[in-house]
Amino acid sequence: MKKKRVPVFGIILLIFLAVIAGGLWYWNTHKKGIIRNELENAIRNKSQGLYQVHYDKLEMDEINGYLSVSSFTLKYDSTKYLQLQKDKKEPFLVFTITIPKIEVTGVETPRALLEKEIRGRRLSITNPVIEILYTNAGKDSTRTVPDKEIYEQILGNLNLIKVDSVIISGAEIVTKNLKSGKTFVHFLNTSILLVDVAVDSTSEADTTRLLFAKEVNLDCAKFSWQSRDKLYNYEVDSIAFRSAAKTVSIKNLLVIPLLTESAFSRNTAVQIDRLDCAIRHVQFKNADFYGLANEVIKADTLIIGSASFKLYRDRTLPRDTKSKLGTYPHQAIQKLGIELELKTAIIKNTFVEYKEKNPVTNQSGKVQFWNMFANISNITNRKETIAQNNLMVFDVQTRFLNKVPLHTKWTFYLGNPDGRFDIDGNMGKADAKIFNVLAEPMGPARLNEGVVNSLKFNLSGTNYQMSGTVEMLYEDLNVSLLKKDDDSVSFKKKGVASFVANMKIKNANPGKDKEPRIAHVTYKRDMTKSIFNLAWKSLFDGVKESTGAK
Repeated sequence: MKKKRVPVFGIILLIFLAVIAGGLWYWNTHKKGIIRNELENAIRNKSQGLYQVHYDKLEMDEINGYLSVSSFTLKYDSTKYLQLQKDKKEPFLVFTITIPKIEVTGVETPRALLEKEIRGRRLSITNPVIEILYTNAGKDSTRTVPDKEIYEQILGNLNLIKVDSVIISGAEIVTKNLKSGKTFVHFLNTSILLVDVAVDSTSEADTTRLLFAKEVNLDCAKFSWQSRDKLYNYEVDSIAFRSAAKTVSIKNLLVIPLLTESAFSRNTAVQIDRLDCAIRHVQFKNADFYGLANEVIKADTLIIGSASFKLYRDRTLPRDTKSKLGTYPHQAIQKLGIELELKTAIIKNTFVEYKEKNPVTNQSGKVQFWNMFANISNITNRKETIAQNNLMVFDVQTRFLNKVPLHTKWTFYLGNPDGRFDIDGNMGKADAKIFNVLAEPMGPARLNEGVVNSLKFNLSGTNYQMSGTVEMLYEDLNVSLLKKDDDSVSFKKKGVASFVANMKIKNANPGKDKEPRIAHVTYKRDMTKSIFNLAWKSLFDGVKESTGAK
């Protein structure tokens, strides 16, 4: 069976509890004059000389069961670490912890002495600074969290550590690479409340406990990190975990580009999308917190209150010739390093913009979708779940260019070796001239007249192509082909070319006394481009065939 594992927070908590347990134990078995040496030796011995502990002051009231430790530090010995590294026995992570004040109240001292048990009412840890350093080495280098069985090493001769509540307030937590010093994630102003904490041989197997507690409340004001390519900052703020309610909420999740559009283009050698993203009011409902210990993200519902996604691509740059095979959304989910199972995701009030700079006109056109509402079902990479239902469905209602209602349904076949997916959609009635915001910079062309009465499409894609039908019903269509004016900014009409174009373009669909024309599309995928490019090009081919345009 796969070993159960506990997040780093659990190990940090165990270290805190071990320090308190050690303090109480040695206080009652020795005298105050030698407690410091005994405690320091205990930590050093248990860590095989890797960790050293120090504090300025320890106070205890045996009658009232009170213990206070001030200016506590726990840090690894760099000399010992180098020796372990030389012997190829170094751990995959080390800690440095600084705590201004630790307090324990309601300690049952006689039980600690007679029954080797530490029981108390409250453990309070104020403003700790915790630095977690990943070594990327050692026998556990591929692991991200330690074994839960580490409690046995920390308990030592004690049979039980039990505290009614553990309160950690104002914590700052930083994860780094030990060799490079690079910061991965930085947590600010983090608070944790653990209710009914028990660390013993039976709690290890208790599936109702998380971080050894019956109830966990965690609040983090903010954490952030930078992308490896240094093009983005990622920020998450106002995170709240509530294990009793099985909910996780996040106020804001931001992807912040560090360069302007032009600077981003200058910094990249090939065409890549620049992303500017803000996701707000995120909530997971009926989340499986215990699954997090085994690196499984599982919840019934994900709700996003609002979001904005802006993408920009400079097509004046050379194309990226790297194959995009295997990068469809449902394929990417299967390659995640963790197990994922979300029954339903609901995305509300979302804005999506794709902006592209045209190499011919040197101007940018925008495709925008407003007031998007999406319902996504069966987001998973778990084999047992896929065996029962292999369809991930993305149902979207939106307003194209904030003027035309558009409904699309994407069906992804999870685990399909050909990457199969289907798209069904329909768009409502629109004045053709609204599309000039796209046609002029991207064509360059102008729609002078016309009404699009409806657009329907049914397309099916694989790793290599897309095929299906497109039906666009329209009337009174008239266009002008454009060229750059002498000022290199505005456009002017190509007279003869526009006349010839309108001769070739069919003025309406259906024609007078005729059946509607339905375009049958087969479009071969450009393997260097994304699923959205394949869908758009296939749809555009169908539109061109319907109108007779080249």
